[in-house]
Amino acid sequence: MWWEPRARQYRSFISPKLPFIEIKTGAILNDKIELQKRARELVRWMILRMLYAGRPGRVSELIILRVLKSLDFDCKLDDVRQDMDYMRSVGLAEAGQDNLRGWWARLTALGIAVVEYGARTPSGIGHPEDDAVPKVAYG
Repeated sequence: MWWEPRARQYRSFISPKLPFIEIKTGAILNDKIELQKRARELVRWMILRMLYAGRPGRVSELIILRVLKSLDFDCKLDDVRQDMDYMRSVGLAEAGQDNLRGWWARLTALGIAVVEYGARTPSGIGHPEDDAVPKVAYG
């Protein structure tokens, strides 16, 4: 047919570009996923810091949510609950539910050690680099 040579010609023209487009799209997607992962890890670190500030008592999920929103994090109550559950599953916090007040959390001994840089941080929590912490010479 009359359009076949042109279609073949067009196909050969764009075929070298397709892998580039796929790689470019994949790179953008990977960057977006990496950015979301880092934001989630930072939110978990901020929640640990809030629980540390509220110790020895419990901290309500609503207080955590308000503080995160005031720091311009785009979080919902379900996100806070998921992060609290994650920290409970790795042993950094105890979490529970009151019938009237909703969910609450409190740091465990391991959680306190992580916030005070005395223990290793589990993966999934955006712990600041050890180089950012000033070293104090004792003795």
